[in-house]
Amino acid sequence: MMNKFFTLLLVLAFAAPSVFHSNVYAVNSIPLAYVIPVNESNWIKVHQMVNLLLKVGVPVYWVAQDFTYDGKSYVKGSFMIPVKSIPISLIKLSYVETNDFVNFIASKFGISLTPITKSIEIYVYVLKPIKIALYGGHGGLPTPYLELFSTLGFTVDFVDDNEIRAGALKSRGYDILVVPGDGSNAELITFGSEGGAMIQDFVKSGGGYISSCAGSWAAALGCVGWDPSYNLQLINAKIWNVIEGVGVFKKLYPGIGVMTFKIAKTDNPVVWGIPETFNMVWWQGPIFDVVSNVLPYASKAEGLVFEYAFTSSFTAAEYYSNITAQLEKGFNETTVYKALDQGKPVVVSGSYGSGRVVLFGPHPEFKTELVLNGFSYIPGRMPINAALWITSSGPYLYATMDSALSSQVSQNMIGRVNVEMNGLSTLINENLKYGLSDAVEKSKTVLSKLDVIRALYQSNPNPPWISKSLSWFGMTPNQMFEYYLSKIPELCNELENVAKMTNTTISKLQEYYTKIIGIEESLKAYQTKYDVNEELTLINDVKNRLAKAMYYIDEAISMKPGPTVTYGGKEGVLYLMNVAITKMNTAIANYGATTTTSATEPLRNIGTYGAAGCIVHALNSLRGRTAYADAEIIYAEYVISKLNRKVNELQSMKTQESNLLTNINSILDYVKSISASIPNIFNTIIAMGIVTILIISTTIMFIYKKMASKR
Repeated sequence: MMNKFFTLLLVLAFAAPSVFHSNVYAVNSIPLAYVIPVNESNWIKVHQMVNLLLKVGVPVYWVAQDFTYDGKSYVKGSFMIPVKSIPISLIKLSYVETNDFVNFIASKFGISLTPITKSIEIYVYVLKPIKIALYGGHGGLPTPYLELFSTLGFTVDFVDDNEIRAGALKSRGYDILVVPGDGSNAELITFGSEGGAMIQDFVKSGGGYISSCAGSWAAALGCVGWDPSYNLQLINAKIWNVIEGVGVFKKLYPGIGVMTFKIAKTDNPVVWGIPETFNMVWWQGPIFDVVSNVLPYASKAEGLVFEYAFTSSFTAAEYYSNITAQLEKGFNETTVYKALDQGKPVVVSGSYGSGRVVLFGPHPEFKTELVLNGFSYIPGRMPINAALWITSSGPYLYATMDSALSSQVSQNMIGRVNVEMNGLSTLINENLKYGLSDAVEKSKTVLSKLDVIRALYQSNPNPPWISKSLSWFGMTPNQMFEYYLSKIPELCNELENVAKMTNTTISKLQEYYTKIIGIEESLKAYQTKYDVNEELTLINDVKNRLAKAMYYIDEAISMKPGPTVTYGGKEGVLYLMNVAITKMNTAIANYGATTTTSATEPLRNIGTYGAAGCIVHALNSLRGRTAYADAEIIYAEYVISKLNRKVNELQSMKTQESNLLTNINSILDYVKSISASIPNIFNTIIAMGIVTILIISTTIMFIYKKMASKR
């Protein structure tokens, strides 16, 4: 009988849950921080990782100086991730878990982390999650900026002039307004005086303004001849390339194509990481003249980038109609040459009230080719730097900043989204994948139309209208026409490949959404007995993130026109492909025409403002939104893994609790049996006392384990 007694005690002891965690790290093995340099090969992935970390609560710093650590040099513009517990965000992490999380995310993005294991004294900016309002109303060409910012993980929403006038920039909590190029007069007139005042107030109150080309014409100091009520006037810099006077206003366009620029000798973060000289697309944009402080709320403007040299892929505005004359005469008498000779800047920055402003005359959001397909590291990094500079705080000394900035960092930690999720599976299965398939079929229609145009060109390479067409990028009209004929098949092929990648992303979103729903149901089964409220809140956040990513892709695909123009930004891929087909038909119908207008000219209808441009805008939107969704999938993967461990832990606790109760009952039954058989009351009391102590101690251990699991 005593053997049975000791056997039960052993079972009871081993059934008790352990209070030690199996995955324990020595504190000394975890670094103080990680540093990540940024270069051409990793910059997209690095920014995707940084933005994901910021959105879920992990602080990230932007290094404000060059420094050396363990014999290796790092330049300003690198990122630093401090390893510390994250108690504020929805995904609460201990010191050890933060280290695991950062390494998990880095591995998914393929980023190498350099550990910092000893104290260093460097200055850093404190970053925050950034929410961007991208102007997509009349007069704007927003999809290149959409692709750039979305691909790198920034939260981007389209806004139009009505929303701006209604106060959306402040009421929706945007950090930056990005105004793209296309038509400065159209943008200003559309904003109106009320919209302009809203933008001024937004920036003056701490918001940011980033623009290219037309958006920069609009934001510089007002010019004589413009209606003063339309002037945004956000910076102490005038437009240099204009003729102005009472009742007179004329823009002196520099030209269209690829120009070589140089950066100023400045420590301004906007040009961190940019080489001394680089190429960038210029598309009739403004040239600036920094002036003395005129605006009451604006600082002195700083010129950041200047003209440096011409390339063979640039056409001065004076030679749009006669590229041969440019080849013969050169650039000496052109507007752009005078700007170069006088050292006038094409990129300027400054502050306006509590906000910051960065104006680009050229287009850093474009790739340096005529079809403007995609973006590149240089100069695409400048608008990204501008966004970080506008929204960051600092610089602060890293070695002494933690206690001083802890509350500030915590306020920047998490960006929540709220999305209606009813009918989500139907949306995914029926709309998105069908829409992508339909878009690919429409690209094949474009190619069939292209075959017709190619045959027409081969039979008649010099139709009457082509000699009157404009020349861009240093090409003759014939060279431009042949260029588009060769590029459209490449764009259609890329659209098919991107559609496949987007389909894969949609399937993954659906898979993870289903998984997170299953975990939610499992946790709710334990809700009456265990505290799982934090986990359920986290699940709701992940569901919202996945849902937003799905709807974000849906916005890129579904059939809907823009506000009043072809490229308003809100058009779906299907709509753009229909427009591309219409443009191709227009080119075919007018190929043999003796006279044409800008609306009917075949070169324009197959080119950057025609079918090729439509396909590029479709690609911009699809690529950017898909990349944004892919980053959300990585976060969901980590959370699902973490929550699965929690479910397993709860199941284990439930099993151990059941075993514990079973064993306690067995011992109590045994005590009753020996009490009945042992006449010595003293022995019975001792036996029951021992059992009681074991039961109490084991129960305490179980409760401790349960409480520890919540921490």
